[in-house]
Amino acid sequence: MRFENLTALRAQKGTSSSFAIVRYGVVMNDKMGGLFFWDDLSTGTDDGKKVIGSWPVGRWVKSEPLTQARGVFTVLTLAIGTQSFTIPHGLSATPVNVQYSFQYNTPLSLGTSWTADSTNIYIKINGISVLTNLNICWIAYID
Repeated sequence: MRFENLTALRAQKGTSSSFAIVRYGVVMNDKMGGLFFWDDLSTGTDDGKKVIGSWPVGRWVKSEPLTQARGVFTVLTLAIGTQSFTIPHGLSATPVNVQYSFQYNTPLSLGTSWTADSTNIYIKINGISVLTNLNICWIAYID
Protein backbone atom coordinates (compact mmCIF):
# COMPACT_ATOMS: atom_id res chain seq x y z
CA MET A 1 0.00 0.00 0.00
CA ARG A 2 1.09 3.57 -0.59
CA PHE A 3 0.16 6.58 1.51
CA GLU A 4 0.80 10.27 1.01
CA ASN A 5 1.56 10.95 4.71
CA LEU A 6 1.38 9.57 8.24
CA THR A 7 -2.14 10.95 8.74
CA ALA A 8 -3.39 8.78 5.86
CA LEU A 9 -1.50 5.76 7.25
CA ARG A 10 -2.96 6.33 10.71
CA ALA A 11 -6.48 6.08 9.22
CA GLN A 12 -5.86 2.62 7.72
CA LYS A 13 -5.63 -0.45 9.94
CA GLY A 14 -3.23 -3.01 8.51
CA THR A 15 -3.52 -6.76 8.09
CA SER A 16 -1.06 -9.56 8.80
CA SER A 17 2.12 -9.30 6.72
CA SER A 18 1.15 -6.00 5.12
CA PHE A 19 3.52 -3.11 4.57
CA ALA A 20 3.10 0.50 3.57
CA ILE A 21 5.25 3.05 1.80
CA VAL A 22 4.65 6.54 3.19
CA ARG A 23 5.78 9.56 1.17
CA TYR A 24 6.27 12.01 4.07
CA GLY A 25 5.29 12.56 7.71
CA VAL A 26 3.54 15.89 8.14
CA VAL A 27 4.94 18.18 5.44
CA MET A 28 6.60 17.34 2.13
CA ASN A 29 10.33 16.46 2.40
CA ASP A 30 10.32 16.20 6.22
CA LYS A 31 12.05 12.77 5.98
CA MET A 32 9.51 11.17 8.31
CA GLY A 33 8.04 8.91 5.65
CA GLY A 34 9.45 5.51 4.81
CA LEU A 35 8.62 1.83 4.96
CA PHE A 36 6.22 0.62 7.67
CA PHE A 37 5.26 -2.96 8.54
CA TRP A 38 2.07 -4.03 10.27
CA ASP A 39 2.70 -5.67 13.67
CA ASP A 40 -0.41 -7.66 14.68
CA LEU A 41 0.57 -7.80 18.36
CA SER A 42 1.89 -4.29 18.97
CA THR A 43 0.19 -2.10 21.56
CA GLY A 44 2.88 0.61 21.55
CA THR A 45 2.05 4.28 21.90
CA ASP A 46 1.67 6.20 18.65
CA ASP A 47 4.71 8.51 18.65
CA GLY A 48 4.07 9.98 15.21
CA LYS A 49 7.44 8.70 13.97
CA LYS A 50 8.19 4.99 14.47
CA VAL A 51 4.90 3.63 15.85
CA ILE A 52 1.63 4.63 14.17
CA GLY A 53 -1.91 3.69 15.22
CA SER A 54 -4.16 3.57 18.27
CA TRP A 55 -6.28 0.45 17.78
CA PRO A 56 -6.60 -1.89 20.79
CA VAL A 57 -4.02 -4.21 19.20
CA GLY A 58 -1.89 -3.74 16.08
CA ARG A 59 0.35 -0.88 14.94
CA TRP A 60 2.31 0.29 11.92
CA VAL A 61 6.00 0.07 12.85
CA LYS A 62 8.69 1.87 10.86
CA SER A 63 11.40 -0.28 9.34
CA GLU A 64 14.84 0.84 10.46
CA PRO A 65 17.67 1.06 7.92
CA LEU A 66 19.91 -1.96 7.75
CA THR A 67 23.10 -1.24 9.74
CA GLN A 68 24.87 -4.58 9.37
CA ALA A 69 25.04 -7.47 6.98
CA ARG A 70 26.74 -10.84 7.02
CA GLY A 71 27.35 -13.74 4.75
CA VAL A 72 29.62 -16.47 3.49
CA PHE A 73 31.48 -16.12 0.22
CA THR A 74 33.03 -19.26 -1.25
CA VAL A 75 36.24 -19.09 -3.26
CA LEU A 76 36.18 -22.18 -5.46
CA THR A 77 39.91 -22.04 -6.20
CA LEU A 78 42.46 -19.83 -4.48
CA ALA A 79 45.65 -19.68 -6.52
CA ILE A 80 49.13 -18.82 -5.33
CA GLY A 81 49.66 -15.06 -5.33
CA THR A 82 47.41 -12.08 -4.64
CA GLN A 83 43.77 -12.27 -5.67
CA SER A 84 40.90 -9.83 -5.07
CA PHE A 85 37.31 -10.85 -4.45
CA THR A 86 34.25 -8.63 -4.79
CA ILE A 87 31.40 -9.35 -2.35
CA PRO A 88 28.09 -7.39 -2.58
CA HIS A 89 27.01 -6.31 0.93
CA GLY A 90 23.48 -4.92 0.41
CA LEU A 91 23.83 -2.09 2.93
CA SER A 92 22.56 1.46 2.46
CA ALA A 93 26.00 3.03 2.97
CA THR A 94 29.70 2.23 2.85
CA PRO A 95 30.73 -0.05 5.73
CA VAL A 96 33.11 1.50 8.28
CA ASN A 97 34.18 -1.90 9.58
CA VAL A 98 34.41 -5.34 7.99
CA GLN A 99 35.37 -8.41 9.97
CA TYR A 100 36.06 -11.73 8.31
CA SER A 101 37.49 -15.14 8.94
CA PHE A 102 38.30 -18.13 6.79
CA GLN A 103 36.87 -21.62 6.99
CA TYR A 104 38.89 -24.42 5.52
CA ASN A 105 39.65 -28.01 6.49
CA THR A 106 42.89 -26.90 8.21
CA PRO A 107 43.66 -23.67 10.09
CA LEU A 108 44.76 -20.84 7.81
CA SER A 109 46.94 -17.80 8.12
CA LEU A 110 46.57 -15.69 4.99
CA GLY A 111 47.83 -12.21 4.25
CA THR A 112 44.66 -10.15 3.70
CA SER A 113 43.28 -6.64 3.44
CA TRP A 114 39.87 -5.12 2.68
CA THR A 115 38.25 -1.99 1.32
CA ALA A 116 34.60 -1.20 0.68
CA ASP A 117 32.32 1.17 -1.14
CA SER A 118 28.55 1.74 -1.07
CA THR A 119 27.91 -1.51 -2.97
CA ASN A 120 30.71 -4.01 -2.39
CA ILE A 121 33.37 -5.29 -0.04
CA TYR A 122 36.72 -6.01 -1.69
CA ILE A 123 38.90 -8.59 0.06
CA LYS A 124 42.44 -9.14 -1.15
CA ILE A 125 44.08 -12.47 -0.25
CA ASN A 126 47.72 -13.40 -0.70
CA GLY A 127 47.52 -17.14 -1.36
CA ILE A 128 50.59 -19.14 -0.40
CA SER A 129 49.24 -22.41 -1.78
CA VAL A 130 46.40 -23.55 -4.01
CA LEU A 131 43.17 -24.07 -2.05
CA THR A 132 39.71 -25.16 -3.16
CA ASN A 133 36.37 -24.33 -1.55
CA LEU A 134 37.66 -21.68 0.86
CA ASN A 135 34.81 -19.97 2.75
CA ILE A 136 35.14 -16.30 3.70
CA CYS A 137 32.72 -15.59 6.57
CA TRP A 138 32.11 -11.84 6.79
CA ILE A 139 30.14 -9.21 8.66
CA ALA A 140 30.01 -5.52 7.72
CA TYR A 141 28.85 -2.54 9.81
CA ILE A 142 27.88 0.97 8.74
CA ASP A 143 27.83 2.43 12.25
